[in-house]
Amino acid sequence: MQKRITPVLLGQKGANKRHALKHLKSIFIHGAITVSDSDAKKLVRLVDRFVSRSSGRELVNGLRYLQDRTGSLVLAKRILAYGKMATTKRKSGFCTFAKVKYRQGDHTLVTKVELLDFIKKDTKVIPVKVMEPKAKEVKKVKKTK
Repeated sequence: MQKRITPVLLGQKGANKRHALKHLKSIFIHGAITVSDSDAKKLVRLVDRFVSRSSGRELVNGLRYLQDRTGSLVLAKRILAYGKMATTKRKSGFCTFAKVKYRQGDHTLVTKVELLDFIKKDTKVIPVKVMEPKAKEVKKVKKTK
């Protein structure tokens, strides 16, 4: 009897997979996040792997590859969009991380991870009409004697 082998999303299982997926989503939304040092090292490898492997594929094949690995079509589209833009400038090294401080409480080293060349899309700004107070109309009355 053979053991059935199932594909593992993000190369991890269980809670670690959800943890990595959460960080991966937020870095492609915001462009930079602050995490612990060990998570930062894992995240940089994940980002570099996904962007470099999806860059040489066609749109449909890239989406299928990324959606299969990440489990999210929205995240796959974001990775592909960033990958097209970033691979024109460099072949690898799409992330950088810098050690920021020690976290209070458990004294864990906190690191900021940033995507290089990330362009944050502006959210739609709805113009607000400012109502200016109307000047009071004053009637001039002639004084009578």
